[in-house]
Amino acid sequence: MHILPALGEVPLPDISNEVLTDFFGKLRERSYGKKGRRVTSTEKRAVQKRLEREKGRKDRGKPRKGLSEKSVKKNIRTTLRTLLGFSVKWGYLDRMPEIPEVVVPEPSFDWYRPNEVRRLLAAARDEWARAVLLFAVHTGVRMGEQRALRWADLDFDTRIITIRRSAPKWLVVEKSPKSNRHRRVELTPKLVEALEKIRNEGERVFCNPDGSKLPTGSRGTDPGASSSRPGCRRRA
Repeated sequence: MHILPALGEVPLPDISNEVLTDFFGKLRERSYGKKGRRVTSTEKRAVQKRLEREKGRKDRGKPRKGLSEKSVKKNIRTTLRTLLGFSVKWGYLDRMPEIPEVVVPEPSFDWYRPNEVRRLLAAARDEWARAVLLFAVHTGVRMGEQRALRWADLDFDTRIITIRRSAPKWLVVEKSPKSNRHRRVELTPKLVEALEKIRNEGERVFCNPDGSKLPTGSRGTDPGASSSRPGCRRRA
């Protein structure tokens, strides 16, 4: 999506630190289109604006954003290093070109404080919403992992939750958790009590009233609904 459009026609011996530095700079500015071209042509801009109007997007007409430093380092630089490494190994290159370093800034997180968590839980509309929020707070699992959770993944005797799958918002089907590794999380006493109150006969822990899977990209309740109550802070 990014490497081939920019470097696909560049001969391997010509890929230098200068070429890669320029490539990384362009990625930070606007990145590349999925069709292998920069989003610069008049025709493509017209199509893009029309599609945005049809979808009612509020950011219509704004320039395409570039990639973050993390995306450049983790996805692009790592892939390039692998490709160029095999080029040397297979004899297409005499030596590995110097790949520019990418410095990723330390991430900043806006955690809810304990007193804010208590206010959020107190503002939940019912036991279901409270269990959804409490599970997220006590386990720290991703939304897709929470949506994919089964009762069989909970061991009430050993108080262990096993995260085996995920249902991310961009996929209709479920997949393995991030890094393709199962992991175990503590099932706290307060969480046990909350889950017992919403126990159902279906396979899934968090599901629709009929036992079916929740809509894509949903935990089954909106944490923002609780955070909009008096005394609760909505995170930025």
